[in-house]
Amino acid sequence: MAQNDPAEVLKGALTKHRTRPFPAITDPEQVGALLRAIDGLHASLVVQCAARLAPILFVRPGELRHAEWAEIDLDGAEWRIPAEKMKSRFVHIVPLPSQAIKVLHELKPLTGRGKYVSSGKRGQIWFPPPSTQSLLPVM
Repeated sequence: MAQNDPAEVLKGALTKHRTRPFPAITDPEQVGALLRAIDGLHASLVVQCAARLAPILFVRPGELRHAEWAEIDLDGAEWRIPAEKMKSRFVHIVPLPSQAIKVLHELKPLTGRGKYVSSGKRGQIWFPPPSTQSLLPVM
């Protein structure tokens, strides 16, 4: 049996990971205000639809931004996010409620020919990652 702790010499060698709290809206009045702000959002229809989908689907902004039409099953009412896109590396199935289906049907004529659900005029993702941060307060 060891007389001392061999890991003792390593104390302080690793820095502690600092976490940042992410604010959450939990007050029903604030949730209502957020949803009204989304409804009144002055942006392109693609951005409006993405902002409306966010509180319905509860996915990360990056996952929503990278959603592909090939992953969406409107008839089966589910979005299957492939494992390689997920942080956990497991397929993630997002149920699509009727409200989300309605929004996706609005988007289909605009972006349905492209790869991404929220694609822009040239078939690219509707906004680059830094802009995701600017949309977060709205979402």
